[in-house]
Amino acid sequence: MEAAPSTAWTGVRELDWAQFQEQCGLPLQAAVLDAGKVTRGTRVLDVGCGTGILSVLGSLRGADVTVIDGSEAMLNVARQRLPACDVRLADLEALPFEASTFDAVLAVNSLFFARNLEAAVREMARVLELGHLTQTWLAVSDDSEATTSGASWYHQRRQRPAADSVNQRFQD
Repeated sequence: MEAAPSTAWTGVRELDWAQFQEQCGLPLQAAVLDAGKVTRGTRVLDVGCGTGILSVLGSLRGADVTVIDGSEAMLNVARQRLPACDVRLADLEALPFEASTFDAVLAVNSLFFARNLEAAVREMARVLELGHLTQTWLAVSDDSEATTSGASWYHQRRQRPAADSVNQRFQD
């Protein structure tokens, strides 16, 4: 299935977004990488990478990073920052990867762009290697610590999930 470009960022200057928002979110990005156990050689998929700051930081840790986003404009910035990485325009609900491809599947402030959240989470679980974590962070508390305010979930995949198991949510 070919990805339909997103119009969610129409009118937003991508570099302005990166320069402002990324500085505020650095503690969160580091916490997500820590929670995903991202180190040298970890195969990471950054779902909804935006301008790519999470992936830049993951690459600095030595991870093998692949990124997807629905915005070609955001991906243009990510491609400049991540010339050695696989950077693709892709749909959150139909990831263009084989099952069990990644050790860590990470999403920061991106899943709310999915038309079908359950399908997006199911896809994240599908491409995740058995026994590894997918981290989804959707909100950060105001105290600038990399903690969540009730909207963060992770699903540890120990076996192929049944359709209803994708809905399991665990408070981090």
